[in-house]
This record gives sequence, C-alpha cells and structure tokens, in this order.
Amino acid sequence: MIASARSFTPDRPPQSSTRRSRPSRSARYTAGNAPEIAGNVVRHPTAQRTPLAAVPGQPRPLTPFPERSRQIPFWLRCLIALKHGSSIVTFCLVVAVLMVYSSMVGIQQEWSNAYQKRQSLQRQLQELSMARAQINNHLGVEAESSGLQSPSPSNTIFLEPSPIEPTVVQASAKSSPSPKPARGNTPLGY
Repeated sequence: MIASARSFTPDRPPQSSTRRSRPSRSARYTAGNAPEIAGNVVRHPTAQRTPLAAVPGQPRPLTPFPERSRQIPFWLRCLIALKHGSSIVTFCLVVAVLMVYSSMVGIQQEWSNAYQKRQSLQRQLQELSMARAQINNHLGVEAESSGLQSPSPSNTIFLEPSPIEPTVVQASAKSSPSPKPARGNTPLGY
C-alpha cells in the first residue's frame, strides 16, 4: 500500500512496515545543499555549475578527450592493416588495368589506321603499275605505226669526241687569272 503525500508527515513513518523510511525533504536539504531554482527548472545541488568567470559571449576552452585506457588488440590491428593494404593494392591494380586497356585501345586504333593506309598505298601501286603498262603498250603501238625501229648495235651511230688543244688552254689559264667569287654577300645556291 502506497502512502499519499498528504498523509505523510516527517514525524510519522509511512503506514507500510515493509517499506524503507525516507528522510524528509527538509532534512535532506540544508542551507548549503539547497536546490537552485532558475525559472521553472530546479537543478539538483550535485549538478555541475558553470564558473562565474565565464563570459556569455566568449567560447569556453576545449577540454581534450580522455586517453583510451585500452589498447587495440594485435589481431584487430593486423586486420585493419590488411584492409588498408588491400585497398591500396586494389587501387593500384585498377589504375594498371585502366592504363593497359587505354594503351590497347590506342594500339588497336593506330594499327587500324596504319592498315587502312597500307591498303590505300597498295591500291595506288596497282593503279600506277596498270597505268605504266598501258602507257608502254600505247607507246609500242604508236612506234610500230610510225615506222620507228627498236634500237640495236647495227643501227646505232657512234660519234668520236673532238680533240681539245692543250696549248690554248694553258695560255688562257696563265694570261687571265680567274676571279675569286665573293663569299660574304652572295648565296651559295638554291
């Protein structure tokens, strides 16, 4: 049975004998332990109080978190290191795969461009060889119709070179020295 607050007085214990008796409120709070009342809120006397020196506009200094009292187990540190290592290896492998893939695509494009260029050069070579054969055929047909003969040693005319007079050359070389060309302002050739 629960005693109501009206029937309970500090001089008299509660009606139920199985309950512990509580000291009265007036006995619990002495002059030093009186609760603080701010507006409608009652604060417990053991609650932490803000220092009076704190100015409302200034931030309070930060207090560091307490040090961890417990170390991370070795097996957990190994697993964390393995996770970080595998992440780095995975990143490196992805970068390597992307580099190889891009180089393969680039090589394939270069190969296809070179192959197309080779095919076009082969077509041009075939066209040129066909044009050369047609020109040779056309010249042969015209030569036969105009009465031209093919060259042979029997119908070839050989001419002898004219003799050069050595005295004339020596006299002209002694009498008039050849002027040296000016090298500074004239161009060497085009």
